[in-house]
Amino acid sequence: MSEGLRLYHNSQGAEWRAPCGALPCGAKFRLTLDVLGAPSLDLKGFLRLWRDGSGETLIALTEESGAPGAARRLTAEIEAPDEPCLLWYYFWLQGLSGRIYYGNRADRLGGEGRVWAADPPSWQITVYRPAPVPAWWRGGVVYQIFVDRFYRGAEWSARDAVARLGRAEERRGPRRLLHLDWNDTPFYTRDARGRVTRWPFFGGTLTGVKEKLPYLKELGVSVLYLNPIFTGASNHKYDTADYYEVDPGFGGTEAFQALLAAAESEGIAVILDGVFSHTGRDSLYFDGDGNYGTAGAADGDSPYHAWYRWKEGGGYESWWDIDDLPNVDELNPAFQDFVWRGESSVIRYWMRAGVRGFRLDVADELPDEFIKGIRRAVKETDPEGVLVGEVWEDASNKVSYGARRQYFDGDELDAT
Repeated sequence: MSEGLRLYHNSQGAEWRAPCGALPCGAKFRLTLDVLGAPSLDLKGFLRLWRDGSGETLIALTEESGAPGAARRLTAEIEAPDEPCLLWYYFWLQGLSGRIYYGNRADRLGGEGRVWAADPPSWQITVYRPAPVPAWWRGGVVYQIFVDRFYRGAEWSARDAVARLGRAEERRGPRRLLHLDWNDTPFYTRDARGRVTRWPFFGGTLTGVKEKLPYLKELGVSVLYLNPIFTGASNHKYDTADYYEVDPGFGGTEAFQALLAAAESEGIAVILDGVFSHTGRDSLYFDGDGNYGTAGAADGDSPYHAWYRWKEGGGYESWWDIDDLPNVDELNPAFQDFVWRGESSVIRYWMRAGVRGFRLDVADELPDEFIKGIRRAVKETDPEGVLVGEVWEDASNKVSYGARRQYFDGDELDAT
């Protein structure tokens, strides 16, 4: 590169990328590269634009008159595609001794770029279908609650808790161990295979959450996100046993309805954890321990059998090989009817009860079609409802199971 020649583009500065940030489908935008220290060199600048999955376009840059200072300003005016996608871009100059590349930095976090000797990392532009996110969520303060460890509530006592949890002792499978001392250190007893034989509980309830609403309001909280509250054998409840019943150990459905009413009066919204990539082995649907007396999926003639993923030669697939959590087939029509499509589906039922949205557990393990269906059910039931996904990486360009996910294309998630 010629001595004294400097290039500059900042993907987060409106002077070089206008407008900044993600773009709605069909929007026009401008990209600018400043060249400093080369007032008389014969340079040709190009923008290399790549549409995710559709190949590249090479666009000649136009020199703009009246650039600030001694800079030569090279620009390109572009129109975003009419469909959601990702666009990637970098610049290169021709006319010196070879070609000079200018692109994103190695950390790929955007902002100021740098010169490269060969194809550089690209900057990203997210093109989305406009889908307004409700204002109550955008400006909200969210407080996450793991119910068993939050607060017991005034109705709690050792005797009542033992009575509530005692019925579990009559069931096959893991038992429940109640810690009377809130400050105990939890521990797990396991069998020779490493399976939990007793789940530690501390007695937190939904009534306890309700009693703490004034405190939460004082903190500025406007949204409660509750970890799973539906019936399940474990303390974490990600092993759902019945999607239509709030766990009796948390106070049951009546206590949850009271919490919803009280939260609404305080101006606090409630969203639930939606666990739909697997159910509990000990559940109404799988009935692996025979506790429900129904034709669970473990029975080949069960109507639930087709909900689950079965291995060739016998056995079932489970979430991360944890046999308490058998994996479902999210594309099974009957399971979709149950979760979101049907008028009495899980999503619609709880939205009508007053829940303002769902947070989807392990969203990257749910098919895009399944997430889109859940979104439709949420928005049709409450246009101001929200759908949030658990995504640990950059959700705008996340790749899982070999495919680029569509979380922020405009018809899946409101947030992550």
